[in-house]
Amino acid sequence: MNMKKYLAIILAAAAIAALVAVALLRNGSAGADGVRVFTFRDDGVSFSGGSTNYEISGTQVTITGSGVFTLTGACAEGSVVVKKGVTDVTLILRDLELSASDTAPIVLKKNSQVELRIEGDCTLTDNEDPENENEDTFEGAAIKVKTGASLTLTGDGTLYLAGNAKNAIKGAAEASVTVDGPTVTVAAVKDGVACDGEITILSGALDVTAGNDGVKASPDDGDDASLGNVTILGGTLRLAVGDDAIHAAGVLTVGTEGAEEGPQITVTESREGLEGATVLLHGGSGVICAADDAVNAGGSGENAIRVTGGSWYVDSDGDGFDANGGIEITGGSLEIYGAENGSGANTALDSDTGVAVTGGSVLTVDTNGTQPEGVRVRFTGLSLQSGSALEIRDASGTVLRTGTAQKSASTVLLAGDGVAEGETYTLFVDGAAAATATAEQGEYTDEMFGGFGGPMTPPDFANGERPERPAFGKSAETSG
Repeated sequence: MNMKKYLAIILAAAAIAALVAVALLRNGSAGADGVRVFTFRDDGVSFSGGSTNYEISGTQVTITGSGVFTLTGACAEGSVVVKKGVTDVTLILRDLELSASDTAPIVLKKNSQVELRIEGDCTLTDNEDPENENEDTFEGAAIKVKTGASLTLTGDGTLYLAGNAKNAIKGAAEASVTVDGPTVTVAAVKDGVACDGEITILSGALDVTAGNDGVKASPDDGDDASLGNVTILGGTLRLAVGDDAIHAAGVLTVGTEGAEEGPQITVTESREGLEGATVLLHGGSGVICAADDAVNAGGSGENAIRVTGGSWYVDSDGDGFDANGGIEITGGSLEIYGAENGSGANTALDSDTGVAVTGGSVLTVDTNGTQPEGVRVRFTGLSLQSGSALEIRDASGTVLRTGTAQKSASTVLLAGDGVAEGETYTLFVDGAAAATATAEQGEYTDEMFGGFGGPMTPPDFANGERPERPAFGKSAETSG
């Protein structure tokens, strides 16, 4: 090979290597693990890797272009901002602890698109002063998702979010928040996870303690573009809140119709448990405890509440299920306890236009005597007390349904699969036969015309009292 050809080959190889290096930097591949790494400390942020897609100012990192970035370390006044319109960003939070008192620890600017991949134990704490809420710089969240931006939480780590000023996660108009994988533990003065646009939970675990709503999608007045939908297709949720556990101004969907598995939802404290303009319960399971209505639909549609599957246990001091429109139950297993002794004219099932049971199994225990359309058997004149063991048997002695009374009540009703018109059934209370009744086909009746019922008393911290600030991670331990 002559010298000229040799030099030409060497120069060509060098040019290709330079182009590849530039491409890697632009696409976020650098550092020992293939990504760029930012390490937070109280006195600054160190960086390994090379790129033009970031800026560092003190303890604030701004992401200015697409790529994969790892964030680690701990900082008492640190923050990360993803610039307006920047998409295809992955932020790997690896044992990261960030607190901030003059902004949110993480801010997604308008129309940005970000995946937060959680690895190890991570903590984000918003310590802004609520007195500054009317100032332009106030974010009021541990993670703020601006108008049109998209946040997706992934990974197999644990993320602790403390919204000490207002919310834990807050999305603006047309924004979206998705949880798919990590364990997320939330404590917030106001709302846990709130977004004007849409919230989707696909997998992982979400544990929320909040003074107001737990999970909420609700556009501001005048916002006609945001949908206000909440969709929960998987995962485990546990909520203790002062107002609504899960609230959708639009459609609240739980589970996938026809699927064998679905989300598991436990509401230990709430004023209202599940609320939406329309509520669709397709699958999964839930234990819903509420000081007022446990499942509420404010829309006026024909089937404002529709249950096609899942297992749902409801303990309410108001109406168990309450809809301005209709309630349709075609599948699933429901056990519903209404207000004690029918307080406030509340019932297990209350609808302005009717309740129909054509499938599934529905057990209700109340006092005011709601009867759904369909085949049902009803036992009345009872003196049930909290803790009474309930068992319904057919004429052959086969047990159709069991339950345990949660409060004083006088009526038990069973409707749906297994109940045959004209057949006789016996209710046993604490092992002794208490009443016998014959199943009949009937229309919806609400003897007390329950409506929304009287005012209820929500959990204590709904009355303006903040939940205790969480002591998460090293930063909390050393902050005193």
